[in-house]
Amino acid sequence: MNATEITTKSALVRSQIPGVGFVINPYLGCGHACRYCYAVFMRKYSKHHFESRWGTFVEAKVNIADVLKEELGKKRKSGTAMLSSVCDPYQPVEEKFKLTRKCIEHLKDHGWGVSILTKSPLVLRDRDLFRGIIDLEVGFSISTDNEEIAAGMEPGAPPISDRGFAGGNPNPATEWN
Repeated sequence: MNATEITTKSALVRSQIPGVGFVINPYLGCGHACRYCYAVFMRKYSKHHFESRWGTFVEAKVNIADVLKEELGKKRKSGTAMLSSVCDPYQPVEEKFKLTRKCIEHLKDHGWGVSILTKSPLVLRDRDLFRGIIDLEVGFSISTDNEEIAAGMEPGAPPISDRGFAGGNPNPATEWN
């Protein structure tokens, strides 16, 4: 995976997704390389837009947590932010950069709600942060229940069995305690 560091001027972006007030995308690009990804259009904003296929690069917005902290300090009231709308906030590079974790820390400190959609069990790493967030949603994206099909459709994503549903348990809440 080609991961590069970039900086950003904004973190908290007003959303046009119904029911979602704000989004934060700590990364541009995604290592899951899902064949059906709608975010391919984001490639035009990337430094890799000419030479790399979507799913083969990630640009880590290394200053996003600092930018977010500053933006939250200027807000008169809190809301809920979705992590993320055009990347997976817990894709493999998150283990190294921890940008999602840092953003959640700032959201929590400022009394904001957090909504997360991911394919990765790495989200379990941040359970300690989730305690005390008043408005928290965590969802796992699962495109199929067939591991072989998933491996072809989402070649860089964790296996379905690792997405909080091991043993066929449809309620991963037991793993959150």
